[in-house]
Amino acid sequence: MEIKVNVLISKFDGHYVAYCEDYDLTAKAVTVEEALAELQKQVSEYLEAEQPSLRASVVFITAIRFPV
Repeated sequence: MEIKVNVLISKFDGHYVAYCEDYDLTAKAVTVEEALAELQKQVSEYLEAEQPSLRASVVFITAIRFPV
């Protein structure tokens, strides 16, 4: 099973912030890749806690917003 979640990436105060709208989770890191990896971990842990019997891979649908 595949679960698609919406993620918004923005840059704030020298860090990248990845926000998962679907589960109201946020990860902050120095690079976009690190922020997404941390958010992936958080979403997986959240889903395991909420539905332990669910076995699914998480796919991010990503929008990127940077200041001009």
